[in-house]
Amino acid sequence: MIPNIENVYNRKYQLSRGLYLFYLSDHGQKIDNFITYVTSEEGQKAVLKSGYLRGTLPTVEVEVKR
Repeated sequence: MIPNIENVYNRKYQLSRGLYLFYLSDHGQKIDNFITYVTSEEGQKAVLKSGYLRGTLPTVEVEVKR
């Protein structure tokens, strides 16, 4: 299996693993702010910059009018 981005996302390349964040919900606003940041577009860019893949593949919607 070729180790490319598509095969990592569709889980065909088995030498990859997910990155999970576990937290206690009683830590309030700081945790909420962090989760909001990490899942935002800006946060996902930071994830990429750190050497990880983003949570999902970016999608583009195209509407063709005829």
